[in-house]
Amino acid sequence: MTTATVRAARFSRAGRRLGGEDVPVPQPGPGEVLVRIGACRICLSDVHMIDGRIDCPLEEVTPGHEPAGTIAEVGARVPYWQPGRRVVIAPGRAYGACPHCGDAQDWGG
Repeated sequence: MTTATVRAARFSRAGRRLGGEDVPVPQPGPGEVLVRIGACRICLSDVHMIDGRIDCPLEEVTPGHEPAGTIAEVGARVPYWQPGRRVVIAPGRAYGACPHCGDAQDWGG
């Protein structure tokens, strides 16, 4: 069985190298969605990770933590979000314990 791949910019900490490579398309887990990225911003924190001013704890990373795109697939227990919906992704994960996290229906507007 072949695994679907997508082309991505990847930063290697060991070689301090930024390049393109094919990576497996992730599968959304419970409570997650898969977003087909349409645009992604590379910000100064990404540049500082690449130039070494910010330490990167991962061996390899895909820079660009401010993407926008379209939901391609939803995982189990995703009650509100549907494939085809356009989204902007905020970096990090909601932990659900404060009013700003809310639940997905509060975010969907």
